[in-house]
Parts: sequence; structure tokens; C-alpha cells
Amino acid sequence: MSLDFTKLIPFVDNGTCQKDLTPQDIHFLKGYKWNTPAGYNSAARKFVRFLAESKEETFVLPATANQIYDQGRPLLPSKDKKAAVKLNHMLFLAECFLAHGAKAKAILDLAICAFWRMARLGELTSSNSMGKLDPQTTVLTKDVRWEGPEGERTAVLILRDAKTCQPGETQLIRLRPMNNLLCPVEAVKRRIREAGGRKETNKCTSPRTSSPEPSTPRVKPKEICALGRWTSDCYKLYIRPYSEEEADKAVARIKQLDDCWKESSDVYEKRPIIKVEQKD
Repeated sequence: MSLDFTKLIPFVDNGTCQKDLTPQDIHFLKGYKWNTPAGYNSAARKFVRFLAESKEETFVLPATANQIYDQGRPLLPSKDKKAAVKLNHMLFLAECFLAHGAKAKAILDLAICAFWRMARLGELTSSNSMGKLDPQTTVLTKDVRWEGPEGERTAVLILRDAKTCQPGETQLIRLRPMNNLLCPVEAVKRRIREAGGRKETNKCTSPRTSSPEPSTPRVKPKEICALGRWTSDCYKLYIRPYSEEEADKAVARIKQLDDCWKESSDVYEKRPIIKVEQKD
């Protein structure tokens, strides 16, 4: 992937003074995934804009402690935290997308897999919208393997470009079967069929690994970190607590989904007859 360093001008410049990149600078920047320097660049751009609004139109690095402190002070009241994606949101997506074409159903399958295993969408999609897929950064049909006996088979996705991967390392996402519309294993099967991929012949003889299910709202933070493959306290930015009432509603909805699934024979027509309350 070619990197356009002209998009990192605020970050690579010496304050407001233009600086030409040296070969050493370029080598150093290439050691990061693109989203890392892009994030730093966004912060640098905001800092330069703040100083310009503070009548300091020119400055060079290093910034002073007072400049950084003043820029870090909130000028407006803090915004409410983003709400978590919950089961009722997934039901709403399913009702909307199942009524549309193949592209909408593919997006739904992607959302289902990401939801149950707290995966990052960038890990399950390609950065190239057209052309040849990069096997090092894309999950292909050959990157899916199956574990366990028939009826309890687990889909295992092999990730080679996960955000928390070390160089040369791969990570696994295990998707367990569910008896309802939001089954991630069925979602993977549908994607393989649509891609004209191989059938479930790659059986693995290793025992299944037990991992926490996010469908149970009462999960400890340590288990959530293992599930999301988080190695720091960044989970505190993303997870939201479930109240007892919300937990009971989620469990009841899953039971309703299971009951609806038993009453239908076609995979894509197994649609839940459940009133979704949008307020929660």
C-alpha cells in the first residue's frame, strides 16, 4: 500500500514552519499502520488551528507546557458518550436489510459477525473497493476453517492484519452457532456460498476452545478484553454497562428469536416477529 505523506503535513512540519521529509523520516513513518500517523496528524492540525485562533499564528516545536495545557482545556461541555450497539439495533438492521438486495444482506452478515465477536470492521473488510484483493489484509474464503461436530460447528476466521497483531502474527475469531436469525456461523456460510467458495470440508480435529459469549450481558471486563483482543484499558472507552432490566430484555429477545427460528425453514426468511423498542 503506497502512503501519501502529503496528507500528514501538520504532523511532519516543525510547528507552522514547513519541513521536508528525510529518508529516515519516511522509513520511520512506514513502520506504523496508516491510521496511527493519521490520528497524530489530526491532533496536530487541531493544535495548529487552536493556536491560530489564539493569535499565535506562527510557532516552532517544541510547544510550551502552557500552550498544551490551554489547548487541552474543554471550551464546551463534554458530549455524552456514544451508546453501545445492542441487540435491538441488530434486529432493526436485520429487518431493514433483509428486505433489500444482495449488497444489503452482505452488510448484515458482516455486522452479525462483528457484533457477536466484537471485531473491528476494518479487520473483516478490504481496504480496496475495487480490483485484486490483498491476501495479507483481507479475510478470504481460504481463511475460514471449521471446528467441532456437525450441528455444533464453530467458524474460525484467520486475521492477518488485525490492529493488535504483532508482525507476522495471526489472530483468530471463533464464531459459535446460534439457533436464531443472528447466527454468525450461518452468516459466514452465506458469504462463502456467495463467493463461490469451498464447502465445509476443512475439518479441524483440535478440541473447541471455550470463550465468553457476549450474548450474556453479565460478562466481566477481563472476559470482554479477551473477546475483543484488547491488551490495555482502552475497553473503558467502548463498553457500556447493562442494567438488570436491559439484561433481562436481551435474554428474553434471544429466546423469542430462537422460537421464531424454529418456525421457519428458509434461512433468509427467518425474520423475527418482535416489537423492537427504539428508546433503549
